Amino acid sequence: IVNRLSDKDPNGNILKIPPRSDVVLDMAQILAILISVFVSNDVVISLDVFLIKYDETILHDFPGASYTKWILSNILRLIVGVFGVVVAFVFIIQSTDVLGLFLDFSAVQFVSELDNVGYFIASKGYLMVKSVQRLTVSMQGVEMSQNEKSDIDTEISMRVLKRRRLFQLLIFWGKFVIFMSMWIFFKALPQMKGKFYDYEC
Repeated sequence: IVNRLSDKDPNGNILKIPPRSDVVLDMAQILAILISVFVSNDVVISLDVFLIKYDETILHDFPGASYTKWILSNILRLIVGVFGVVVAFVFIIQSTDVLGLFLDFSAVQFVSELDNVGYFIASKGYLMVKSVQRLTVSMQGVEMSQNEKSDIDTEISMRVLKRRRLFQLLIFWGKFVIFMSMWIFFKALPQMKGKFYDYEC
């Protein structure tokens, strides 16, 4: 994205949005925005920090897993998640055809999943380093808080789960509304008004 935006447009079209698009491309862009919001789990999971309390019992198995590191890891995960969705959004609004749109979109999603691929490779022992595999496998059984360890049939735990599902649903649709508003403001309306044609001229 830095490479795409590094060359300054003398006409003021900073995002390099094409001057026109058809209905099919617009529908494909809306679908791509919906998909990118849906698959961006890092944002939703990192914001769970507001609902799930830090569990100090984790220090028994992982002495270095302090509260500060837990908060920092969630902040970094949020930043990475937001950045990934923003990059995908820029590629989406710059697209000039449906094929190019989904090729760029697929590339962004692939890069955003590289950390999960690395984790999977390590857990399966493909790195041929036993210590890394053992640590990765041991982390798979870690639970975020006592809320997840409580009896699922209890009334308190059911309320917690309902709250989390509602919170995640609000985040999902909130992100979709925000990026759709940006799509309308930065791309759809200027194209309808012929603003990008003025830049080209």
